[in-house]
Amino acid sequence: MIKLAEKGNLDRIVKIIEDGKEALRDMGINQWQDGYPDRDVLAADIDNQELYIYLEDGEIISVMTLLTDYDNAYDTLVGGEWKGKTYIAVHRLSVAREHKGKGISKKMISYAIEKASEMGLDSIRIDTHMENTVVKNISDSFGFEYKGVIEFDEGGKGIAYEKMLERKFGVYTKKFEELSNKEIYDILRLRQNVFMIEQDIKFEDIDGLDPFCIHIFAYIKDKLAGYIRVIPERISFEEPSMGRYCVCDEMRGLGIGGELFERAINYIHDIMEKPIIRIHAQSYLAEPYRRAGFEIVGEEYILEGLPHVEMVKIKNIEN
Repeated sequence: MIKLAEKGNLDRIVKIIEDGKEALRDMGINQWQDGYPDRDVLAADIDNQELYIYLEDGEIISVMTLLTDYDNAYDTLVGGEWKGKTYIAVHRLSVAREHKGKGISKKMISYAIEKASEMGLDSIRIDTHMENTVVKNISDSFGFEYKGVIEFDEGGKGIAYEKMLERKFGVYTKKFEELSNKEIYDILRLRQNVFMIEQDIKFEDIDGLDPFCIHIFAYIKDKLAGYIRVIPERISFEEPSMGRYCVCDEMRGLGIGGELFERAINYIHDIMEKPIIRIHAQSYLAEPYRRAGFEIVGEEYILEGLPHVEMVKIKNIEN
C-alpha cells in the first residue's frame, strides 16, 4: 500500500534514505553524498504532504517525494524542451536495503504516474545524477523521454526525463436538455453538498436558470467530481456569467476545478464569442479569480447569505 507519510514515520524514512545513499556510494555514484537530503528536507516534505511511503505487512520499505509546486531547477534545462505545462516531479525515491531488487521502485513510479494523471496534470518529470543508470533504465521502461541536462538547486548537474499523460477524468459540456437524469441528479446533489451542507447556508439553489445554462462538469469513473455552469447574457447580467462552481470534497487538489474554470472562460470567449464575463464571486475567492484575469468592480455585498463581490474579466484582443 502506498500512502502519505506522517511525522511519526520520519525515523524510518531517514533510515531508508541512508540506505539509498549507501547504495549509490557502492555503485560509485556521487549523488546524495554531501548530506542531502537530510532530516529537515524530509520533514518539510511530510509537512507539505508530498512524501509517500510504501507499506508491506505494516513496514515502510520505500519512500518517494512527489513535488507538485514549481521547481526552479527545471528552468535550467539545456538540450531539450519541456512539453507539459503542469507536472509532478519525482524526487527522493529510495528503497530499504533488504527490499532492493523486488521491483518496488517501479511500483512507486507507477503510482506517481497514476496520481499525476488523476490530478489532470500534463506530465510527470524525473531527474537524476548523470551516472545513475538505475533511474535511467526505469525511465526508459515507462516510456519517459530524455529532455536534457539541468542544474540541481543543491549544486551539480543531472539528466532529466518527461512523460506526457492522459487525464483520468472526463470533462463534458452540455445544454440542459442534453443532460441525462443521472447527470441532473448528480449535479444537484453535488451543489447541495457543497453550498448547503458544507457551507451551511440556506438559499434557492434550483433557481430556474439551469434550463438556460451551459453545464460543464467532470466525472472520475461514475462519480461527479466537479461542476460549473455558464449563464448567457441578459440573465444574471447584461454580459455572460459563470456560477455554481464546485468540486467534490474528496477530489479537490486533482486539477479538476482549474480545468472546469478554464473551460467555462473559453466557452464564453471562444464559443459564445463574448469578450466580457461578469460574475458574483464569494469574497474569499476573489484572489484566485483575480489570478485568472478577473477584476473587482464595486463594493462587497451579501448574496445568498455570504459576502460577495462583483468581478469582470475582459478578453485581451490582439491586433
